[in-house]
Amino acid sequence: MPDHLHGIIALNARVIILPENRPFSESDYKNAFAANTPKAESISAIIRSYNSAVTKEANQSNLTFQWQPRFHDSIIKDQKGLHAVKNYILNNPKN
Repeated sequence: MPDHLHGIIALNARVIILPENRPFSESDYKNAFAANTPKAESISAIIRSYNSAVTKEANQSNLTFQWQPRFHDSIIKDQKGLHAVKNYILNNPKN
């Protein structure tokens, strides 16, 4: 049985476009910050929901189960990076 898992989570990016030659105001900053705070579709919410569902299933199945206190994450910036991560995930069990 594996002791860890790998996955890829894709989220829609939010882009803020200001009119040309307009400075970034304090209200722009507040709106941008509010748009990026944890929401239902955020990575934090996704991981929290996943952990909850797995823990519930493990408890219902009387499995001894414990989450690792830390995890590694990274941002995939382009198709080349996505390809590399997919290959790593597919080939990791062989290692």
